[in-house]
Amino acid sequence: MSLTVTFQLVSDNPLKISIGKTYGYFNLYSDRIEIYSYAGSDIQPQINETLDLPHNLKQGITYKAGFNKTISGVEFFLIGGDLSVKRYYNADEDFMQYVMPGKTFVAVNSGDVMINGAVISSTTNENPLIHIIGDSFIEGAALPQFGYNINERWCIKLAHEISEEKCMIDGRGGDKVGAEWFERLKTECGLLKSKYVFICMGTNNYYMLDQYSEYMTKAISFLHSNNQIPILVTVTPRIGMNYQSTAGIINEWVKNSGELYVDFHAALTEPDDPSQWRREYMLPDGIHPSPKGYDAMYECLVSSMPELFESSSTTESQN
Repeated sequence: MSLTVTFQLVSDNPLKISIGKTYGYFNLYSDRIEIYSYAGSDIQPQINETLDLPHNLKQGITYKAGFNKTISGVEFFLIGGDLSVKRYYNADEDFMQYVMPGKTFVAVNSGDVMINGAVISSTTNENPLIHIIGDSFIEGAALPQFGYNINERWCIKLAHEISEEKCMIDGRGGDKVGAEWFERLKTECGLLKSKYVFICMGTNNYYMLDQYSEYMTKAISFLHSNNQIPILVTVTPRIGMNYQSTAGIINEWVKNSGELYVDFHAALTEPDDPSQWRREYMLPDGIHPSPKGYDAMYECLVSSMPELFESSSTTESQN
């Protein structure tokens, strides 16, 4: 997604404009840009880099400032008059800068500024084929922590296969099924009316099973009313938790929901022991998939949901 803010200065008073998302943004001053990166859930973002401007911003000039985030990285920019300042962060090289969780915002903290417009856009089609909503398994933050490429995620492999324009990916580490999550789902799906919506959630609901079933039921009902097709996923066991009373309950709920689902649990665990990951498919943290695990998940997706790829091919032939 992208955010572009168009503005003019109407005085020389000290300026401070903040642009970005809750946990990843930049502060624009008259003479510099300070870029802040994600530091962890519920932790104040930390300054990552300061870019000095060639000269102070001037009155009467129309400036555009914002960010452009794609699957590969994020670019922050300031353009106007003779200024063109851009800073790109590759997702693999600086994941904490790239990830930018939270809500999009613009805030004029000080200075006299005329905001002419603030536009949110996306490289994804207005109505993409697939919308993927998930937690850290989709976000992929654990991969670079262990030296792996962020593009190892199954969702990225899918986007590359069907084209990035047809696939919207929204993963937020620590996210759980509940009231706040449901409101976000309604907002996003109301704007991006994809044909399919993957709900890749549940691994953070093991001690909130009633909440999971309540809001998953509401989410599924909403998607059907919005003429969208939900696709659910089974979830993996967690070390130190009893499988049958946590992930096992969610997996039975998914299988009995009557909805389409992908059995990622079966793809990642021992065939004769559903409570145990296959060792090579798990990162050392004991929670998230390794690159081999993500490969197994993608293979499971391809074999169980061929209609996704057929729909993509049909759309391309019609174009």
